[in-house]
Amino acid sequence: MAGQVGGHGLRFAILGPVRAWRDGQELDLGTPLQRSILAMLLIRADRVVTPEEIIDGVWGEGAPPRALGALRTYVSRLRGVLEPGRSPRSRPRLLTSVGRGYALRLGEGALDLAEFERLVTEAESRRRDGRMAEAAETLRTALGLWAGEPLTGAVGPFAENQRERLAERRMTVVENLVDLDLGLGRHADLVAELRALTGEHPLRERLRAQLMLAYYRCGRQAEALNVFTETRRVLVEELGVEPGPELAALHRRILAADPALMIPSRAPEAPAPAEGTADGGRDGGEGAAPPAARRHGTPGPGAPDPAAGTGGGAAPPGEADPQQPGPQQPGPPRVGPPRPAQLPPAVADFTGRKELVNRLRTLLTSPPAPEAVPIAAISGIGGVGKTTLAVHVAHLVQDRFPDGQLYADLRGDGDDPVPPEHVLAAFLRGLGVPMDVMPEGTAERAALYRSLLADRRILVLLDNARDAAQVTPLLPGAPGCAAIVTGRVKFADLPAARLIDLDVMEPDEALDLFAAVAGPERVAAERAAAMDVVAACGFLPLAVRIVAARLAARPAWTIASIVPRLADERRRLDELRVGNLAVSATFALGYGQLEARQARAFRLLSLPSGPAISAHAAAAMLGHDPVETEEVLESLVDASLLEAPAPGRYRYHDLVKLFARREAERAEDPAEAARALRRLLGFYLASAQAAHRLAYEGSILADRLSAPAVPGRTFASADEAVAWLAAEGEDMFAAIGQAVGGSWDGPPPLATAADLLVAMEPLLETGTYAHEFDRRARAVLAAAREAGDASSELRCRYVLARVRFGANRLDEAEQEFRRALDLTEATGDSVLAGEILNGLGVVAGRKRRHREALSWFDAALQVYRDTGVPAGEALVLSYSARDHLGLGDAEAAIAAAERGLAIFTEIGSGAGMARARYHLGIVLSRVGRFTEAVVHHAECLEFFRASRQRVWEQRVCYRLAETFVAAGRHSEAARHAEQALAVSREIAHPYGEAQALAVLGKALGGLGGTRRSAECLRAAHEIFRRLGAPEADDLRPLLERDGVGS
Repeated sequence: MAGQVGGHGLRFAILGPVRAWRDGQELDLGTPLQRSILAMLLIRADRVVTPEEIIDGVWGEGAPPRALGALRTYVSRLRGVLEPGRSPRSRPRLLTSVGRGYALRLGEGALDLAEFERLVTEAESRRRDGRMAEAAETLRTALGLWAGEPLTGAVGPFAENQRERLAERRMTVVENLVDLDLGLGRHADLVAELRALTGEHPLRERLRAQLMLAYYRCGRQAEALNVFTETRRVLVEELGVEPGPELAALHRRILAADPALMIPSRAPEAPAPAEGTADGGRDGGEGAAPPAARRHGTPGPGAPDPAAGTGGGAAPPGEADPQQPGPQQPGPPRVGPPRPAQLPPAVADFTGRKELVNRLRTLLTSPPAPEAVPIAAISGIGGVGKTTLAVHVAHLVQDRFPDGQLYADLRGDGDDPVPPEHVLAAFLRGLGVPMDVMPEGTAERAALYRSLLADRRILVLLDNARDAAQVTPLLPGAPGCAAIVTGRVKFADLPAARLIDLDVMEPDEALDLFAAVAGPERVAAERAAAMDVVAACGFLPLAVRIVAARLAARPAWTIASIVPRLADERRRLDELRVGNLAVSATFALGYGQLEARQARAFRLLSLPSGPAISAHAAAAMLGHDPVETEEVLESLVDASLLEAPAPGRYRYHDLVKLFARREAERAEDPAEAARALRRLLGFYLASAQAAHRLAYEGSILADRLSAPAVPGRTFASADEAVAWLAAEGEDMFAAIGQAVGGSWDGPPPLATAADLLVAMEPLLETGTYAHEFDRRARAVLAAAREAGDASSELRCRYVLARVRFGANRLDEAEQEFRRALDLTEATGDSVLAGEILNGLGVVAGRKRRHREALSWFDAALQVYRDTGVPAGEALVLSYSARDHLGLGDAEAAIAAAERGLAIFTEIGSGAGMARARYHLGIVLSRVGRFTEAVVHHAECLEFFRASRQRVWEQRVCYRLAETFVAAGRHSEAARHAEQALAVSREIAHPYGEAQALAVLGKALGGLGGTRRSAECLRAAHEIFRRLGAPEADDLRPLLERDGVGS
């Protein structure tokens, strides 16, 4: 702990109280908040920490309004403590400002935690070299740095989390040291200490295994067996689980008196370390003294640290080779984590950049230090090939990252860069984290993300970044991983990144690229002209590719014929500068060669804000025939001005889209541009209405929405209609957002946007897009209220109520339904009134207010009968069956459900029949008619799976499992419950997940699987409790009966 920082003799301690010294004199670190800020900066030393991260970590959710001002005051005071002689006019050298954040610059050995980790790494190296005694003494030296509970005196969520992590890290090192001592034949000295440690940590199976082995090697077999008996009792009473397989195997070997568990002879001791080499006053001369006398520190309770080792590769208990002593940490067998493979496809004709490719491969696979995380930050002007290079290199090195590759387009060069917390959510989902346990804030998500990456080898590609602030939370934090970042800006403030300013291609490389696209024979015949072309393109890869693509599509042209076009410097050099428009002249080259209809399409199709557009949608927007439109779009793809990610779908490169929009502003009449966007919105509405009619056969809701002037798609089946909605979903939501926030020549099309939200209703059944429905409906609702548009407000509130119900937010759903009901009276919308009354009945039934539910259903029935909508009547009857059953009237329940099915059958509604069978199956199951219930549910399950209605699929699987449990067929129940659980997790449906877990727990209990049964029931109860669902109370007696506990 004699580390120096900038020659000032500063050293810091956090493995105990948070303290600091300068030249041996302890410093006054001020208030607990000030110490907490310092502690956070120490743990994140030499990395930038944003003010938001510090405020979240120190103050948490209770941060005062002026927390940022207080933070700046504390930072100023800390700077005064750390650099008391610094002039106020000079820049701090220790606690520095980097961008908007702060970084604490530490020298080697200045922090006790860093010294601890260095010694642990050194010990592991010695262990691998077979120097076991030296490794053990090094670990003892490392543990001697601990002075009590870590981060004592620091407060806040960050300190609490780190305190637990560090305590767990210390215990892992203690266990590793015990492994070494066992291998060195010091078992007799270990018994007393292990007894104390297992008393302090009774649930750590690895410590228990070590104590059993120490007893056995001392000839105390009976006591070793008693440890297992006591361990099993504690685990069953406290956790409801049996000992892990490793501990059980060791128990069997001790019972059998396995001689292989004994070491052949006592290993030689290492020379005694010199006095005072570790912590100043400790006597290090007792190399053979009992290990208990040389383990220090007072650990707190710990949570697993993914970065912590499990014994540094030590052998399992009982292996006799003293070169590989000690047991691995026992525990249940692990299921392999998901292996994300998110890289985009590599470019098949990648050309040049050989030297740079080799540099990047070396950087990413051979870090300069074992603890380093290689980060390559590639910057350069638009079109220079940053993404192409990054993806190419990532594919070349992917075998060095066997645990997967993560990719995100951060959209940093647009108006709406992706927030880091959204990217983290996508990465965490890719790493197997369910949505219902996803942390909320950026800091919490980043912490979980780095923890999951800590023991894996994963490559992260962050494409199109805006700045270092966007990138920093997304970088891995542990060795073994690596990252590639691309963007236009130079990431000078990105700590530890290797900065690569990507220049244009070398002339020969550009010529090779030109030949690969335009044709090698043509280039060979006109080599000089080809060199003139690539030179005029400034050797910019995107420019070269566009020109070559145009030539490839026009075999009659000579290369020389295009040279004069490129020679016009007014079209080229005036735009080949720096900044976001640096490649506009290159795009203009391709644009200037377009025919009139191509140019118009290129301009107008850039106006929608969605990520892509289909050929049919483009035809509606342009007012052309779909076949003619597709020909134009394909010609733009040939010119590299559009991309075709899938058949019939098209998108722009971000920079090309900006260029196209600029050309539209110059060339298009604003009124015509607005009409084109209205045609697109009308096409989406007409198509969604057609999809709604097929998905909800017999419903007339779509017919009561506004009639667009533009024809939409037609579909042959409900499956095709729902598939189209899913494919176009993102584009339609973007169009709705543009209807509210865009610039319009006249009033914005709020009514069309609100109708489109209702027409897209079948997407809610897929379990996806709930967030987008919520976001867009709230936006249109705000605009409708401001405009006094009651009809649009009604539609938005109806959609919001559906979304809230799907999320099991029943109080909010009921509130929105009631507000919508009031609006039906003002607008006279009787069809939506029926839907809303039915929704209120379903909500009341879910809340077990059965009489109230039936009154709502009666009102809905009357509306549907008055308006002549038999499908609505059938749906209400089907839903009401469960509330009759809830009141104990099984006869009325069956009659209502059967009548609903009969009506749907009469009108030929496949979707309605499936829903009616679902409700009838529930009722029949509850009255003990299990075979009939299973038949109905099996039939509707087939329909829902075929139409990809995942929410309904989950519900039916759950009900089948419920029926099989009641029938005592537990194996079949478990199979369907597992299916329901998988679907609910795939669509992020917590309520469905809790249902599935509850019935799975019952099924497993019936099969005798008490351990997993208990786990499932506890998990279900916790989710129900968190959602405020009454099912939590239903499970409590079962948990108490089985002694599971909640």
